[in-house]
Amino acid sequence: GVQNALLRMVAGDHFSWSRLIALELCDWPGKPEACLRLLEADELTLKRAALEAMIPHAENPEYAPKLKQAALRYVAIGQDPSLRVPAAEVLRSSRSFEGRDAMLQLLQDPEGCSSELLQVAIKGLAELDRGPDEAGDSEAHEAKLCGALGPLLEHGSASVREDAAYALADVGHQGPNGLAVAALTKRPVWPETHATVLEAKSTALNSIGY
Repeated sequence: GVQNALLRMVAGDHFSWSRLIALELCDWPGKPEACLRLLEADELTLKRAALEAMIPHAENPEYAPKLKQAALRYVAIGQDPSLRVPAAEVLRSSRSFEGRDAMLQLLQDPEGCSSELLQVAIKGLAELDRGPDEAGDSEAHEAKLCGALGPLLEHGSASVREDAAYALADVGHQGPNGLAVAALTKRPVWPETHATVLEAKSTALNSIGY
């Protein structure tokens, strides 16, 4: 029917604009399949559109494994920056351990990430963190998360610093004597002057009970 015709257009029409329109017109349940087919296109604009269209379907049980796999491929270092951000958003929306681990990996390589990508990864890590995989491992788990987020309080972008402060509050399960508080109260090399970052740090410390 119509959906099959649209899928064929997405997969192989000559014109980029008609492929994008066909993707737009594809209904559930054909949408994730259309996204995966469009991702095989050579053009970056088509790949980006495919990844962006995947975001609402990242938790779909039938397609989640394929969508996650595709997102993990395009979030990797060396991929075009315009693809890494929507790929990270797919993983953030996947509500999965793979998504959480991908966010953590991005934060451990801040030099290789744009500010926009870091912001997605910071928020994604805070949202996807469900505590340690093993019981009794909470201290080591918090150390891993704070070790990735703490250094971002000195990042060049104020938006990244602000998001990192709020995220530390979300992962600071060890309370006032924990590593999140240590990161938030550590003196930066350059004194923080940005009002939104100072407010974020103060709010984060209050919410941890410091």
